[in-house]
Amino acid sequence: MKLGKAAVVLSIVLGASISSAGDVVVSKSSMSEAFADYIKDVIELVSQKSVGGPIAIKVSEAEMSQDRALQVLREGVGLDLFWTMTSKDREKGLRVIRIPLLKGMLGNRIFIINKGDQVKLDKVKTFEDLKKIKFGQGHDWPDTFILEAAGLRLEKSPSYQGLFPMLANQRFDAFPRGLNEPWSEIEKNASLNLVVEKRIALSYLAPLFFFVNSNNKALGDRLELGLKNAIADGSFERLFMKHWGEYLTKANMKKRKIFKIDNPFLSDETKKEMAAHPNYLLQF
Repeated sequence: MKLGKAAVVLSIVLGASISSAGDVVVSKSSMSEAFADYIKDVIELVSQKSVGGPIAIKVSEAEMSQDRALQVLREGVGLDLFWTMTSKDREKGLRVIRIPLLKGMLGNRIFIINKGDQVKLDKVKTFEDLKKIKFGQGHDWPDTFILEAAGLRLEKSPSYQGLFPMLANQRFDAFPRGLNEPWSEIEKNASLNLVVEKRIALSYLAPLFFFVNSNNKALGDRLELGLKNAIADGSFERLFMKHWGEYLTKANMKKRKIFKIDNPFLSDETKKEMAAHPNYLLQF
């Protein structure tokens, strides 16, 4: 998706440790995520809905794991902004902008399954039935710990891409994916004969937030104000639906049996903020 010319400038930081005035350094790994273009558009919207000049995004040279990126952000040198699914541990020592950028979409999960296995999932009527299904997950994903805490059976892999042939080879029964994810993933793995399961879903509170260094008051305040202004005037919702409305229609959550589970890894502050602002989240 093309970005507005004046609002967000994307470039590469080669060996830079401190961003210049107006620049915001983000993780190189973040820019390869499936929703990176959407986040860039959100940052552009923030720049339009808050006081200040264009926000220039610069990309770190180094690849970083999520945990490493959060630590670099705490240290205050080499990274200005990071976005990720939150947890009480991730929030420690950081300024958290508690406005869910994806409206909780990644905590609503539908399943990729083998073609022909729908009959197996059709037998799932209760949560006890669901606990008989084995799910594929990355070994260190935040969702993995949430599903384990709920008592669900998991087959773990260190490789995201490796989970697709594992599913095709029946190492597990279903691969839970965010509402925006399964169709493109099935297309990319077309030779494996995978499909989207039709009638059930998992749901848990798993907001994705912006994180900044706790001393970076100017950036934190601007992000928070810009997001709140965009929500108030409807522009955030329009942007969200422009990117994700097609997938929400395909997911058809209102006609699915939704199993809601707890996320025990959220901070009390995040739980309170989400409870106080239900309009920040998708409702099914």
